[in-house]
This record gives sequence, C-alpha cells and structure tokens, in this order.
Amino acid sequence: MIYDYIVNKKVYDIKIIAERTYCNVTVCVLKIKYLKNKRLIGEFYIDTFNNLLVPCSVAEQRLIDKYKPYIYSSHLQINEIANVINNPGNLSLDKLTKTIFEELNYLDERGLLNGLRIDDVDGTIYYYSVEKKKNSSDLVTVHCPNCGALNDVNVDGKIRCSYCRNIIVGKDYIE
Repeated sequence: MIYDYIVNKKVYDIKIIAERTYCNVTVCVLKIKYLKNKRLIGEFYIDTFNNLLVPCSVAEQRLIDKYKPYIYSSHLQINEIANVINNPGNLSLDKLTKTIFEELNYLDERGLLNGLRIDDVDGTIYYYSVEKKKNSSDLVTVHCPNCGALNDVNVDGKIRCSYCRNIIVGKDYIE
C-alpha cells in the first residue's frame, strides 16, 4: 500500500501515507526505507523533521549523508567542516572550503537541507532553532533597495536578494 501511495498516487507526505496505510509515522518511515533500499521506489530524501519525502538523486543523497553529521549534529560552519572532514583528494584548505560551500549551497537551493540557510554572499550557515540563544543573531525581513522584494536577512550578515541578486547588508536596517 505504501508503494502505491508513493509511486502511483505521488503522495509524499509521510503522515498522510501513514494514516491511509493504518500505521504510525515511525513504522511508515521504516517501510519507506525498506522500499528505498530494495530500489522499488525512486530516490527520495526522507525528511523526518517535516515528515516529507523529497525526490532526489543518489548523488544528492550521498551529499546529504556526507554532511549530515557536521550540519545537523554539530552545527559547524563551512570552514570548520573543512578542518574536520575527510579529504581523500588532498585538496588545499581553500579549495576544500570552496567545494564544501558549493555542495552545501547546491543542496540548499534544491531544498534538501532542513533547519538552516546558507548565505551565498559570505558563506555562512545560519541554523534555525526554536529556542532563542543569548548570542544568536536576529533575522529581519527587509525590502531590497534595488527591486523592493522582501528578503530575510540576519542583522549581522548579508544576503543576495532572492529576485535580483543584489547584495543586502543586514546592519543597514538596524534602527
């Protein structure tokens, strides 16, 4: 039944699949993993945080698995990941850092990463959390000075406008 909902009915919400197949979400995820391992369904990233199946390639899944311990468990920045990640190609630190940024930015643009945003201007990873930490920065919604589009920017950082790609500096909007 789970196979039918994913392949034929194109239902990617794990909660809905679980309800309609009369099992709980945890069991449903395990059954989806089984179908995935047996290659009976396409390639999906199983987003257990949002209970969604996100279509992705085998290469994208490998990238997610490669960076998962560094971004989800440790909340490291790109330069910190470069210092601790396995470097089989013996790349220079600068080249390794650039490669990590490009791979994580690609995954972020495809919507395959959860709970974070990668700033493509300065290469910073912003982690979202429910709790407000004392030293965490604030996100503010601002109008792009170039095109007027709304964008979320960290008051201590900068981003590219999601529409015109103009650089928006957060500290310019502190009153």
